[in-house]
Amino acid sequence: MMHFNAKTATVIHIDGELHVEFMTVKGKQVIGVLADGAGEQFLNDVEDAVLEQTHFNDRGAAFPMDRGAA
Repeated sequence: MMHFNAKTATVIHIDGELHVEFMTVKGKQVIGVLADGAGEQFLNDVEDAVLEQTHFNDRGAAFPMDRGAA
């Protein structure tokens, strides 16, 4: 398994394949090609992870009308 800190990520379609291009914080380019049929799962995983990150960042924030808000 490879780990790196990505600064940007781009997905492009080339000849029937989805290429995921990452630019690392150190300026290196990392490219992955998704297998056939993996695009939808990849999209779902990204969407789920972004929602989880949003909820993580919002933890402790209370809606102003929340009676239990501190």
